[in-house]
Amino acid sequence: MAQPAKRKTGFFVKLFQQKFLLLLLLPGLVNFIVWHYIPMYGITVAFKDYSMRKGIFASPWAEDLGFGHLVNFLSYPYLGRILFNTVFLNILMMFFLPLPGILFALCLNEIGSIRYKRAVQTISYFPYFLSSVAVVGIFTLILSPSTGVVNSILKAFGAEPVYFLMEPGFFRPLMLLMSAWQSIGWDTIIWLAKIATIDPQLYESATVDGAGRLRRMWYITLPAFKEWYVIGLILSFGSLLATSGFEKNLLLYQANPGIADTAETIGIFLYRRGLMTGDFSYGSMVGFLNMFVCLLMLLMANYVSRKLSEESIW
Repeated sequence: MAQPAKRKTGFFVKLFQQKFLLLLLLPGLVNFIVWHYIPMYGITVAFKDYSMRKGIFASPWAEDLGFGHLVNFLSYPYLGRILFNTVFLNILMMFFLPLPGILFALCLNEIGSIRYKRAVQTISYFPYFLSSVAVVGIFTLILSPSTGVVNSILKAFGAEPVYFLMEPGFFRPLMLLMSAWQSIGWDTIIWLAKIATIDPQLYESATVDGAGRLRRMWYITLPAFKEWYVIGLILSFGSLLATSGFEKNLLLYQANPGIADTAETIGIFLYRRGLMTGDFSYGSMVGFLNMFVCLLMLLMANYVSRKLSEESIW
């Protein structure tokens, strides 16, 4: 009796069988290589005294075996301040920025009227389409010491007007407030999508057992947010030294450089030193060091999260 022919399962056979899928993948792969891998050679600018006239290849290497710009950055007198401002602001953003969206999603989920729920969600989503310039402009008008709504209320109660935008202590609360107001609508969509994946039988069982709305939210809805919240924190650690909301940070800083004690971050330093003065090599070295540290932080955060909460990216 003839044996049935064995089905060929070699690598090149599968490659040929899936040739049309690979052709669909090819444009995206080429685009990724051209715009993400080939330009990586440009990182050598960080180790050279780059000259636009000579180009990357002909520019001489920096002092100290190419690490001269790194040595200069580590000896910057205000390095501690800009590192603290950047890390502290990002930690505030990481832990507190998702909370308004979570609370708002919980409230919307309890609204019975679909029409009212959609109207409120649409209105809350509108600020997401505004540019950072518009958001900072709106808050500047609201907090104006002469014509702003907030100071008008303070004056009505006999208090002195407060120059919110000129006080270093108000910078971080303003950054949190502006970012939360701009992103709350988008965040709400994400959290509502997570709520939609929860089994309705859990709520029904909890209702039968006598659990009220608050208990159902606390014991069913909030635990369902844990995975996404932890993953969001892990990803945020990958940009711990980046500047969250750089555009708003830059606009507030340029409006009043007197708030540099709390507003000068690594992003602002890079903009002023790398772009404003044209010192591209120095700026590239700071950016390269920033990315390297962020990569280490991401790996560490993922490892710690996997050990403590069993939630991780990989």
